[in-house]
Amino acid sequence: MDEWGWSDDDQGGQQTSTGVLPAGRHVAQITAAKWERKERVPEKWLDRNPEGWRVAVTLTVHSQGGKYVVFADIPRHWRWLFEVVCDATGTELPRYADWSPSVWVGREVEIDTSIWDAHKGPRAQVEKWFRHEGGQLAPPKPASKPAARTQAAKVEKARVEAGLPEDQGDDIPF
Repeated sequence: MDEWGWSDDDQGGQQTSTGVLPAGRHVAQITAAKWERKERVPEKWLDRNPEGWRVAVTLTVHSQGGKYVVFADIPRHWRWLFEVVCDATGTELPRYADWSPSVWVGREVEIDTSIWDAHKGPRAQVEKWFRHEGGQLAPPKPASKPAARTQAAKVEKARVEAGLPEDQGDDIPF
């Protein structure tokens, strides 16, 4: 039974949550970052990254009295995501093949998370990365409204942008 990982030792009062991190903005510390190959390479990666190389990032979030662990993948061929994470961590974009993602370890970032329904159950997923300036969380940016798709919605949007009053009757202006 000693090999089952059970311990009678006190864990130092650190509570690890068994639930899923709620969706929203959180401060997270990067606790691990390393190059790995994905076992099953997604089809959309095959053209540019057939070996499945990625930086596997482990983040720790302390929220609502619990400690949550969140995992994020940064595929080798997604330069835009490397730029975002480097900006959030305050590090330089990798320039050489021998670059190590360990420069991210220990850095605090802000992340926006959502819940993803994985086949093993719900998981927290990192949607956006932000630089953490310390202190309080930065207020979330107001959500932009989706683009108008119907003609009526486009007309209404143009009316609001022009500052015109609402139409009071059904006069057809033609």
